[in-house]
Amino acid sequence: KVLSGGKSMRRFRNTVCLLLSLAKYYLKNCEYSSVTFYLNECLKILPDYFPAKKYQKEISRYLA
Repeated sequence: KVLSGGKSMRRFRNTVCLLLSLAKYYLKNCEYSSVTFYLNECLKILPDYFPAKKYQKEISRYLA
């Protein structure tokens, strides 16, 4: 039987969405170390999470 993920996959998705939201919040407040932390945590959980990878690319000029 193949496991589809169900609740656990939704929890991961909710977690990465929350972490990405926190990164965006901290960017608006110019707290760049927190942006890096939350974005990295997000990508640790789901390395191929497209919205986080896209956001990371967009904000790279702020984090350089």
